[in-house]
Parts: sequence; C-alpha cells; structure tokens
Amino acid sequence: MKELLKFLKSQRLITIASYNNDLWISNAYACTDDNFNIYFISPTKAKHSKYIEANSNIVFSFSWFDPKNLSNRKGLQGKGECKMVKNPIELAKGIKHMYDSFPEMRDILTLKWITENV
Repeated sequence: MKELLKFLKSQRLITIASYNNDLWISNAYACTDDNFNIYFISPTKAKHSKYIEANSNIVFSFSWFDPKNLSNRKGLQGKGECKMVKNPIELAKGIKHMYDSFPEMRDILTLKWITENV
C-alpha cells in the first residue's frame, strides 16, 4: 500500500469518466491525501461536474510512462464515489492539499475563485 500511495501522490492529472444518460470523460488536476482520498477542483458548470452531481459513481485513471524507456510505465484504474465537498472544513482541507501539490496555483485557486466557480 505504501508504494501505491507514493505513486498516487506523485500524480497530478486524473482522467475521470462519469455517466448521466451518456458517458463523458475529462481530465482534471488532482492530488491525493494520506487516506487515499483524491481531490480535484472543477467548476460546477463543467459537464463532468453536472454528471457527477446527478450520479456520483465514476471510474478514473492515472497513468505514467518514462519517455526514455517506454516499457517503464505505471497506471492505476479504479472506480468509486465522487462527491462535491460543501462542508467548509473539508473544503479547506482539499484546498490545502491542492496548494501543497500545486503551489503555482495559489494565485489562481483562491477561496474567492472557488466559491464563485465551484
């Protein structure tokens, strides 16, 4: 499990497939906490966000490869429940994880932007 968590924490882009009368696939910047919770921030108006709100069951994928050695590759696919965080404490926790993973996004992912767009 330690290696799996290490791999997940090294990943920054998740592919998410959601369903609501038809399928939709999208990518999002993501991070993982020590309890294997995966966080991403998306506007509520995004198609995948609308689908997830209607049906919280998703499938997801992370993948990695070494461009210098194409046989050196790793991937993880899974399924689970995805929910929009509304509790301010959970939201703050998710934002902190995103800041830790993406320090360059601190100026973009402000609380104001998140509350107006998420």
